[in-house]
Amino acid sequence: MVLRLRIQHDLKRLEKTLSAAERRVFPAATVDALNRVAAASRKVATTAMPQHIDRPVPFTTKAILYEKASRKKLQSAVYMKKEQAAYLKTVVEGGYRTPAPGSRFVAVPTKHVKLNKYGNLRRRGADRSLSAGHLANTFMVGDGDPKLSPGIYQRYAKKKGRHTKVRQLVAFGKREWRAARFPYRRIVQESVRERFSRYLEEAVAKEMEKAARA
Repeated sequence: MVLRLRIQHDLKRLEKTLSAAERRVFPAATVDALNRVAAASRKVATTAMPQHIDRPVPFTTKAILYEKASRKKLQSAVYMKKEQAAYLKTVVEGGYRTPAPGSRFVAVPTKHVKLNKYGNLRRRGADRSLSAGHLANTFMVGDGDPKLSPGIYQRYAKKKGRHTKVRQLVAFGKREWRAARFPYRRIVQESVRERFSRYLEEAVAKEMEKAARA
């Protein structure tokens, strides 16, 4: 398990404020509340993904899971699957993005390209700019040209029907620094703070009702 956030509480101090009857049901109520808040926090974090991650695919949105508490372990957790965390770690914590398996470079947009709110190339603009027709007419790849670093360039500044200048739109680099974009930890922690006390009160009340009927 990676990017794992433990959910626990100062239960001993809280237990001192309970009546004798409430203390008897407290362990079961605590397990119920811990599991309920972990499930809710997982859902909140998953729902928030598209607000911070550009068009997440189903494989990505299924990354977050939760671990249940038990009477022997009064602690639950929200975590990410190892496979997805391998690339989401940079999105959550920031860091260098490196080439995907089988790729030589990372595509790094330059100041001449408009990005979307996620810091990525706009899909419509990128698809149009890098289409075969545009590459043939106004774009070229500078790979192997000693005057140009590897990347994608645009011809511009026409003079007498010919393009006289080029500007780099995308650089081909070995790595790219990406700032953290998905506040996964904050989202989970705020969800726990907002819900746990209420869930625990409700669980104690439910267990008390069950005990009264027994």
